[in-house]
Amino acid sequence: MNLEFEGEIMAPETRAAILAETLRFLACRMEPVRFDALLSHVMEEFQAGEENVSIEVHKAFLILGLSGLIISNTMNVAESSATISSETVISPSRRLTSFVWGEE
Repeated sequence: MNLEFEGEIMAPETRAAILAETLRFLACRMEPVRFDALLSHVMEEFQAGEENVSIEVHKAFLILGLSGLIISNTMNVAESSATISSETVISPSRRLTSFVWGEE
């Protein structure tokens, strides 16, 4: 998929596609994933540079974490904040893996 912009702002469909791809990528994992691996995956999927997608991937990470669909060692849900570092590791939550793998 190509990135689409409306002027200098990323088009809503593109932002939604980045969120969906972030969710799909993490939902299919049974092991923790480093944030840089997630970012690299999205960059490859959208054939885009880091400067074009990193902010949207960070926002997707925060939204999915605050919604309880993913967990991370650098996310503080109580403060609605997350820090991205070389140590950031992301995993699908039990809620998400239960849905994806059909568990009750």
